[in-house]
Amino acid sequence: MDDLRVKVKFFMFCFIAVVLVGCDNSGANEDEIVVDIQALFASPTAGELATIQENWAGRDVSVRDVDVLTEETINVIGFPESRVQIVSHTVTGLSHVGAIMVPTGAPEGSLPVLVYNHFGDDGIDLDATLGLISLGLTGISSNFVLVVPAFRSEVLSFNGQDYMAEGPESPWDFDVDDSIALLNVALETVPEADESRIITLGVSRGGGVSLLMAARDPRIDAVVEYFGPTDFFVSSAQETTQEALRGEVRDLPGLDFLNQTYLFPLQEGTRTLEEVRLEYVRRSPVYFVDDLPLVQVHHGNQDDIVPVDHATSLLTALNQSGKAPTDYEVYLYPNAGHDFLQMPESFGRAIALFNSVLASDAM
Repeated sequence: MDDLRVKVKFFMFCFIAVVLVGCDNSGANEDEIVVDIQALFASPTAGELATIQENWAGRDVSVRDVDVLTEETINVIGFPESRVQIVSHTVTGLSHVGAIMVPTGAPEGSLPVLVYNHFGDDGIDLDATLGLISLGLTGISSNFVLVVPAFRSEVLSFNGQDYMAEGPESPWDFDVDDSIALLNVALETVPEADESRIITLGVSRGGGVSLLMAARDPRIDAVVEYFGPTDFFVSSAQETTQEALRGEVRDLPGLDFLNQTYLFPLQEGTRTLEEVRLEYVRRSPVYFVDDLPLVQVHHGNQDDIVPVDHATSLLTALNQSGKAPTDYEVYLYPNAGHDFLQMPESFGRAIALFNSVLASDAM
């Protein structure tokens, strides 16, 4: 009997131990590294900024292996009759695709250039994009060459056909290479393009891309940016990061890439703090405002995708940069979220800026 009691006690002990171990919901892994949030989000250093700019300067965005995949003449409400080309070209060893639209019959060197960088993670539908641009820019006083890049790993759709851009995704970083490289293709292959008048328009993800593109490419005269991320060190970004480290991952454009590629490997010890900081800094145009041209920003105070502290951080940096007040415009819309249709006043403001740059006489 005593022997039976001992066996029962031993069995109960083992059972309780197993239950306690199995019910441990702390989420901790003995091999997991505790991320130093304060160190991760310390202000970028001059050395880090210099390293990033040196890296950018060494990237090859030259015109390589251009091939016209399809060409059509189209008539879209709000645009003149235009020829559309879907082109492929090589960027960093990868086959990239994009669209170039040119009004027919324009004289050589007469047309300014507009680069549109798109929102979201699901590629780009050119037909829908032309409708959006026509809606938002009704009243623009100049025809222009329109340049529309896909980003790597994405599909560009046009007239029922899909065209794939190769490579691993790289939100807000090599997105910029793809966009600059396609701009270079347009300037080299479109005689009508006037390279002295270039403007970029970006929405959400594309807003951050447009700002970074302008910081990297001095040929760009102006940026119109709608609710894009500008600073991956702001309070809202820190909160999102800490949530992800606790296993509470938000479904936001580009966030899964940052978490899987940088943050979680940092937590696992397979990436260093120094590496991850550089990746966050290089995606934050707020730290490169000295290199920005004329900037116009539109952001809603109720934005729950890209919180408004991204816009206010950029405004603070612009105010502190020594730029003239006429060099930037930041508009915050009290009742708007992550939707440009909720900020109708922005259209007239954007058109005024477009007209001041695109409709100016060619140099």
